[in-house]
Amino acid sequence: MRGRRATSTRTGVRSSACTRCCCGSAPSPVIELNHAAAVSMVDGPARALALVDSLVGRGGLKQYDLLPAVRADLLRRLDRRDEARAAYREASDATQLVPLRRLYARRLRELDAPS
Repeated sequence: MRGRRATSTRTGVRSSACTRCCCGSAPSPVIELNHAAAVSMVDGPARALALVDSLVGRGGLKQYDLLPAVRADLLRRLDRRDEARAAYREASDATQLVPLRRLYARRLRELDAPS
């Protein structure tokens, strides 16, 4: 288990560094969102949520259906259940993909279950 954790952390650091490199050379809101996902694996969901909220504040990815799903997951991991529920509902409304709607419905049920 110890070796797996070290490998996971190294992979996350490489992913974060690679995404940062891409953000600098060809800025794109989708790349920034991917960077936030990498940051969440290395630095945790709070840091990643700050990056996502900054992206939202700049008007990035307004029509991108995965944005509310990313926010929902980060909020869930931070145990901000009410905000996570709202974000999962928004994510479900934003997608036409049945498998994603099922995933979001499952996450909502998990959030509604007693802790």
